[in-house]
Amino acid sequence: MVHDITTLEEFTELINNGKPVIINCYVSWSGPCRISSQMFETLVSKSLESNATASILRKTPDIAGGMGAQVMPTFVAYKDGAKIGKVTGPSMASLQQRPGASAGRLA
Repeated sequence: MVHDITTLEEFTELINNGKPVIINCYVSWSGPCRISSQMFETLVSKSLESNATASILRKTPDIAGGMGAQVMPTFVAYKDGAKIGKVTGPSMASLQQRPGASAGRLA
């Protein structure tokens, strides 16, 4: 499941809900971000186990900045409130291979 995070409260609740979460931080005006976001949504729909959630931060730069997202796109994986992986740049191959970023490594 992919959905937008619009508040800090929603972000905090999501990363602390006991399920693995992948956050995609991106800017809508960037071509590479738009392409990687589409690929990310496809990856999520095909690869993540039912107990994993993926979310997109669109208009919440304060949250993205707090996650250390200085390059867009940045993908950050969390489990039980702890950061377990991070991938920067539009490479889906990197996202699939980094610890904490695929369903098998998140679960």
